[in-house]
Amino acid sequence: SRILAKRMLPSDDWIVLCKMEENESPADLQHPSARRVYLHSISKRHVATTFIVGGPVLDVAIYQEIMTISTQNEMSVVALPTKDSGCALLAKLPAGPNEFGVCAMGNMPTKDDNQELCQLTFERSSHPGSLEMYVLERTGDDVPSTGDDVGSAGDSDDAAADGDQRSDECRYRLKRTEPIVAHPNYSLACIAFSQDGSLVATASDRGTLIRVHNTRTRTLYAELRRGSTAAKMYC
Repeated sequence: SRILAKRMLPSDDWIVLCKMEENESPADLQHPSARRVYLHSISKRHVATTFIVGGPVLDVAIYQEIMTISTQNEMSVVALPTKDSGCALLAKLPAGPNEFGVCAMGNMPTKDDNQELCQLTFERSSHPGSLEMYVLERTGDDVPSTGDDVGSAGDSDDAAADGDQRSDECRYRLKRTEPIVAHPNYSLACIAFSQDGSLVATASDRGTLIRVHNTRTRTLYAELRRGSTAAKMYC
């Protein structure tokens, strides 16, 4: 097996590890290790938390204190441990079928509210080539979820965390925003935000076009043609 993700968290004391088979067979995908993400403490030299999701893990992304775990049909959003709180599953969102587990998190282009932390995108469920768009906000410890919030740690039957998991769901809120239709009828192969979060670039599994959209207006900003023959694209 290989290490799918090895990410140092902002606290410099945690590494996220996930093992996945290089050439998966049906038996490999059913193995419990394919559904686990391990949060390893460097100072304590042990696995502090294990996240178990509903299918084989395809990718893991981290932005500040937030982690996403991608499977073919769902996106788990997790609050990572901080000095004052432990881990918590914030939401389990339907995705795909997301063959490549593509997901991206990035800065907010302009913060209308100091509580806005980041934006999150992945392939929209049952809409190949479209981006589901979310904004993640900090709400404060005592603010309940309201309005257009989606998901909480209590919503999931298929995802769980073992270890220190003091609830953080009241500290964050996910708001769904207008989706972006990037590559109609083609599955997405990669997604990436610009440094300031004002643009999002996508490529489909056909590999002939890169499209760049404005994240505020949802309009096409640029289109780059690589060629006419199919190819794998990487971000």
